[in-house]
Amino acid sequence: MENTSEQIDSYRMAIYGQLLGKMAGRGGANFEKIRPSDIKWLFDTYDLFFFHNCITEKLRSTHGEISFRIKGDKSECGFKVNDHGHRHYFFYISISIFQDMPEKDCFDRAFCLLFVMEHQIIHLLMLLYNYQGKVQNDPSYSYHGSLYICMLRTFFGDVDTSHDLKGKEKESPGKSQAIMAKEIGRFSNVRNSCFLDSLLFVLLVSDGSNYIRDVLFNSDIRNIPYNVKQVCDRSKTIKTRQQVRELAYRIREMLKVDYRRLQGGEVFQCNTLRQELRKSDPEIGTGAVYTPIEVYGILAHLFPKLQVYFPPKFIVTEDISGNLNPVRETVGLTQKITFSDLEYFPYSIREYGPEGVGSFYIWDDINEPLIVFHNTGTNPHKFTEFIFKGRYRLFGAVMSRGRVSQTEEGGGHYNAFLRINDKWFYYDDMYPPTLRHLEKLPAKEIFEVGRTSIAELLFYERIEEIPSVPIRTTGIEKDEINFEPIEPVGNQMRLTAKYQTAYAGQILHSLGGTLKRKGGKYRATWLLDFDQVQTKRSQILDIVNIAITISPQTDGDVMIYSEDRFGFLGEKFRNMGGKPVEEGATYEGLTYHLRNRKPDDKIQDYYWKVPRENFHDTLAMIQKA
Repeated sequence: MENTSEQIDSYRMAIYGQLLGKMAGRGGANFEKIRPSDIKWLFDTYDLFFFHNCITEKLRSTHGEISFRIKGDKSECGFKVNDHGHRHYFFYISISIFQDMPEKDCFDRAFCLLFVMEHQIIHLLMLLYNYQGKVQNDPSYSYHGSLYICMLRTFFGDVDTSHDLKGKEKESPGKSQAIMAKEIGRFSNVRNSCFLDSLLFVLLVSDGSNYIRDVLFNSDIRNIPYNVKQVCDRSKTIKTRQQVRELAYRIREMLKVDYRRLQGGEVFQCNTLRQELRKSDPEIGTGAVYTPIEVYGILAHLFPKLQVYFPPKFIVTEDISGNLNPVRETVGLTQKITFSDLEYFPYSIREYGPEGVGSFYIWDDINEPLIVFHNTGTNPHKFTEFIFKGRYRLFGAVMSRGRVSQTEEGGGHYNAFLRINDKWFYYDDMYPPTLRHLEKLPAKEIFEVGRTSIAELLFYERIEEIPSVPIRTTGIEKDEINFEPIEPVGNQMRLTAKYQTAYAGQILHSLGGTLKRKGGKYRATWLLDFDQVQTKRSQILDIVNIAITISPQTDGDVMIYSEDRFGFLGEKFRNMGGKPVEEGATYEGLTYHLRNRKPDDKIQDYYWKVPRENFHDTLAMIQKA
C-alpha cells in the first residue's frame, strides 16, 4: 500500500481542498472552531484516500470501536478493553493547533491539522496491529521508535514526529527549535564510551546541529555511491555496497532513537549505536581505544554531506620536482592557506607556481553550512569563536583530556563544550552534573593546547551566507515593445508594434516590419493572415530579449555569457571587456547557454570571466549596454 511521493502530495492536497471547503464558514484555512465530527470526517477521508478503507475494515473485523474528541493541550491515541474483550479506541486532537500560530512551521491551521492527523493515524495503526511495545524494552517498538518512523515515512512521506506542533520542543529529526539544557537527556558512560558520547552530544543537541541532523536523517541513502573500502576497510563482515547501504540505514535509525531519548530527558548508554558502528570498524568495540575523529570519519563516509572537515594548518606542499615537503608552522584563518587534501571544496582551488604545482585554498569562498576542523596537534591559538570575517561561529568543541602522548594514541578521557540556546555548557559523561552551564565560552581552554588537554574537533556553523550564484538564464528586454490593437485590413490583419530605439527598429525591420515615424513615435507594422498574427507576435517578443547565462566556475570565478543575434551589439560587448566565444573551444557552462540553440542559428556569443565579488557590477553593466 506504499504510495509514491507524487501520490502522497496529490492525496494530501485533495484532502486539504476538501477541508477548506468544510471550514469555509468558520474561517477557512485558519479556522477558529472545530468539532469532533470534523475529526471523524477527516479520519474517514484519510482512510479512503491512503488506506482504501482498510482501517475501517480492520476495526469491523476485530469488533473495535473508535471515538473522536477535541482535547486541550495534548493529542492522544489509545484504547480501553470492554467486558467482552473488545477494544474501544480513542482518537483525541489537541486544540493547541489554534494557538500561537507564529511559533509553528505550518503554512496554516488546516495544514497543521493534516499533519497531526497523519501522526495519530500511525499511532492507531501500531495499536490496531499490536506493534506498539511488541518487544519489551526494544526502542524500535517504542512510542516514537524506528517502526513508527518507518510507517510514517512509508504512508505519508514524513519523518517529523511532532504531534501538537506547539510547546517547548519539537521532535522533528531534521529541524527543531533548540531545547533548554534542563530538558536534555544524557549519555551514561560505559567502558570508554566517552569518545562517542561527547561527539554525539555535540552533533545532536547543540545550536548548530540542525544541519547535521538533516543530513543524518534525510539523506537519500539509496543513491549514494559508496566505496566499500573507504567506509569499512577494517570490517570482516561488510563486503558489498548494498551491505554498506544497509549499515547506513541502521545507523540512521539508531541515531533517531538516541536523539528522541535525549529530547525525552532519558539517561542511557548508546550501546546499540556502538554495535552498529563496530560493524564498520571492529575497533569501536567496548573497551577499545578510539577517538571521536575516527567516528566522525565513519559518519562522514556514510553521509557524504558531512564531509566538511580538514586540518587547520599547512600539512604538505609539493615542490617543482614533485617531492613532498612537510611544513611545520601554524597559520591563521585570515590568509590564503595551502592544503594537499581539497576533495571537499574543489571550487575553491586555485593553482599556482610556474607549472601549476600546488593549490591555494581561498577561505573567502567557503560557504558550507557546517565546517569541522580536525586539530592535528598544531596549537590553534589563532582560532576564535567567530572566524571567516564573522561569517562562522563555534558551536561545539570535543576535548581530549590526559597527557598529550596518551591523547595521540586515543587514550585519556573525552568531554565537550557546546552552545545550546546561545548559552555555553560543559558536557562530561562521567562526572556529575553531566551538563554544566558556563558563564562564557572558555576560549583559553579551547583554543590553546594545554599539557593535559587539547580540542580535537572544532565545529563551526555558518551564520552569514555568501549569496549563491547558480547557473541560470535571464534576459534583457532591450526595449519597451507595446502592441496596438489589431486592425482588419480587407482580408488581412494589421499588427502594429511601438518601439523606442534604433536597435529595436533594426530587429523589427529584419522580421519584415515596415518602419514608420509619426509625431515622435516609432511603429513597425505587418499585414498578415489571421492565423499568422499570434505566431508573429510571439516571434517579436522572443527576439527582443537578449539571453544571458550565469555560470559559476570551478576556480571560484563566474562566467557570464550573452549573445549578439543580429550583429548590432558586438562592438559594445567588446568595449565592455567581452570576448567572443571561439568555435571549437571548451567553456564551462556554455552548453547550458546554448541548450535551446538550433543547429542552423548563426549567432555570435560573448563571455566575461570575472571574480565572484565583481559579478553583480559586471552583470549590471551588460544589462545597461
